[in-house]
Amino acid sequence: MRPRTGLFALIPLLLTACAATPVTLPRMESVDLPRFMGDWYVIAHVPSRPERRAHNAIENYVLEADGTIRTTFRYRDAPAGRLKTMHPKARVVAETGNAVWGMQFIWPVRAEYVIAYVDAGYQETIVARSKRDYAWIMARTPTLPPQRYQALQARLARDRRAADDWSIRVSWPCACSTCTTLRSFLVSPDEQRREWPLAQDGRRHVEQAIRQAEAPVRCTTLTAGRPYTLVLTKTDEVHAADRRERSQAAEDLERISALWH
Repeated sequence: MRPRTGLFALIPLLLTACAATPVTLPRMESVDLPRFMGDWYVIAHVPSRPERRAHNAIENYVLEADGTIRTTFRYRDAPAGRLKTMHPKARVVAETGNAVWGMQFIWPVRAEYVIAYVDAGYQETIVARSKRDYAWIMARTPTLPPQRYQALQARLARDRRAADDWSIRVSWPCACSTCTTLRSFLVSPDEQRREWPLAQDGRRHVEQAIRQAEAPVRCTTLTAGRPYTLVLTKTDEVHAADRRERSQAAEDLERISALWH
């Protein structure tokens, strides 16, 4: 049986619980958590070093009353090897439609977990890291028909960004009104520049949020009038990053195809 591996790979990718995480991978707008719970078989993956010897992996999710997601990761260390388990816990990142989780193996750090795709029947899913250096195709059954597998492969290659699309998708913990306004600017595909009258504390908060999210936005301040005006401008890095991501997606597809054939 082909090797199946999963979230074990995320251990070396741990992110601090309070750090902002730029989400550059297209993800589901909304995930129905109760329907996503249960067993998922890992069909194929772009692996990290620690998971290359894991086989027949299955991940099980249980939604607890307090909102945490109890995870059981079961795998064998060889095709007929010993059964091993891990028991991380996850929490949904706020305002991500349940599509971005923080997976905690060791307190207080969490690993990024992005649900890039799940089908309407909640039978097939793609989970990935936003930088696209790791990805997993999982299903409710141990195998997939070739045509379904190929369709899932194709979803790893995002469509080319339009020349007039300036949207930036980011995720960070702060849900204050200032950050909500900032987020509306970032996700807008039509708005490249915004002038925002804002007091000093607000300007500092916005600039810090942009730095933490590593968003390609230039900040300048117009000092005429009170309060001063913060000018936010999305840079050409928005499109340059998209070109790099498409190139990385092509490499991902090649590596996953090698596992299938």
